[in-house]
Amino acid sequence: MAAQFVARHYKIPQISYGATSAIFTADQSEQYPYFLRTIPDLNLELNALAYFIHKQEWHNIALLYTSDRPNFHNVDRFINSTKSLNITILTRRAFVSGAVNISLADHFAEIKNSKARIIVFIGTLKDQKEVIRNCLELAPELIFNGYQWIAVHNSMYRAVYLNSSRGIEQDNYKWVQGLIGLQNSAATNSPEYKKYRKEWYSTPFDIETPSIYPNDTKEDIPIIANFAYDACLMFAHALHQMIEKDKIDPTLEENRSSYLSILKNISFSGVSGIVSVDRNGDRSPASFDILNFQNDSLVKIGSITGEGYLTSFNETAVIYMHGNRIKPLDLPSRPIIKISRWIMISMITGSIICTILSLFMIILTYSLRQTPVFKASSPTFLILMLIGVGCLTLSVVPRSLEGLFSTSTVVCILDLWLANISYTLIIGTLLIADIEQYSSYQTENEYISHKGTHFI
Repeated sequence: MAAQFVARHYKIPQISYGATSAIFTADQSEQYPYFLRTIPDLNLELNALAYFIHKQEWHNIALLYTSDRPNFHNVDRFINSTKSLNITILTRRAFVSGAVNISLADHFAEIKNSKARIIVFIGTLKDQKEVIRNCLELAPELIFNGYQWIAVHNSMYRAVYLNSSRGIEQDNYKWVQGLIGLQNSAATNSPEYKKYRKEWYSTPFDIETPSIYPNDTKEDIPIIANFAYDACLMFAHALHQMIEKDKIDPTLEENRSSYLSILKNISFSGVSGIVSVDRNGDRSPASFDILNFQNDSLVKIGSITGEGYLTSFNETAVIYMHGNRIKPLDLPSRPIIKISRWIMISMITGSIICTILSLFMIILTYSLRQTPVFKASSPTFLILMLIGVGCLTLSVVPRSLEGLFSTSTVVCILDLWLANISYTLIIGTLLIADIEQYSSYQTENEYISHKGTHFI
């Protein structure tokens, strides 16, 4: 209430993130001369998100977002930021915000066809839950195979996997493991925040705000609450300086401009970090936490400023989607060949038949190794070469299966291993056989020469 009173009395608009903050930009400062933003601009957060993606060396992404009006400005800012950083958006799909039981099958199909492995979602918490539901039902492979989801702001709350009774929805809980995103920072290690946190959880339950659960110490303190608290302190600091130090009466109308100038020069350590604003009334410095869903908590793995400076990042602490510890690539390590389904099935069938024939020949060669024909041809070399041939024919199968089904990353590289083994065995046995044959030829020549000399 104090913030509302001061804001109304001194013509300082109340600012929230979303559409309201999107229209209060620096070029409109004449239209809104009393503007002050106590919450970092979401557009700035999306600019920081683009920088974070760039610094992870992910240059190709898929973008999924909601098409509500406030989000339009945010997404537009993000797209412009990606262009300036040479990040290619391979596919961009939107759906209506707040829609329930919609199908995102086409959206997911396009993402899979784009070959992008980094998927960015921008939308509300409710929309994030709708994305998770669709993904689990229609495209569960999008959290496997090296895919990585990146989110921002509204998605980075434990509430994304909690139901209305504050219980954990297991499917959503498993889905978000490894999700990475940006969120407004909170100075959780500062004395101010620790005191504030203790007071927050000791506050009696307020029936007028049933969405806040002060006794649940595992529940996140809403980010908006941090900034609202600091906003009140900011107004109080300015009033204190005005009254106690400058001896100015803040109730007089002619002193309102003085109050605003004092307010813009206030700087103190609050629960959301250093609280101060720049000449445009924007929160400065604006820093954002890089968060990672790990088990039943959001782990801070780094920080990044709105201008893209990565102030800290602990890469060893990151868990990627589905518990993967290996940093995913933005594209598959090699393109997936697009061949018709029946041709791929024929290739798999032919490879299996050739492999079976190779195995049969190996058994036959081993069984008849003492017969003159096989003995003279060195059965060991023949068996090794046949193993190589079998591996080579079998190496076609993983690549073909990759086109038919969603396979693991192990299968995706299995064909390379099989091909390397097969070529090594085939070329190796041929070289050894040639060397052995050459040695026999040299020995035979020496014998003939020696025999000829003895005869003379």
